[in-house]
Amino acid sequence: MKRKEMIKMFDIVHEKESHRVIAKKDTQVLATLIYELTDNNIVILHTILENEADEDYARDLILLVVDYARRNNYKVIPASPLAAKVFKKDADLLADVRAVIEEK
Repeated sequence: MKRKEMIKMFDIVHEKESHRVIAKKDTQVLATLIYELTDNNIVILHTILENEADEDYARDLILLVVDYARRNNYKVIPASPLAAKVFKKDADLLADVRAVIEEK
């Protein structure tokens, strides 16, 4: 019988003051999400994958921001292409936090 080991995949650090969320493994940055706060919205500006990191790292960062938005009554504007992709793929799960943008 083989022994299974628990492996810690990566840590997520939310730097609220600088509006960044970072996925790290040890000291290596795997992905970074940069956002801004405007009125009652969180605008996801950039999702950056380091060294061809898996998009799942960035997705986890996006979902952390979504959770933060829900807890603080913000709506989310997924301005980065990767955030827009996640919001499109998981539209039903994220509809409650997606900001409605009125076109003029």
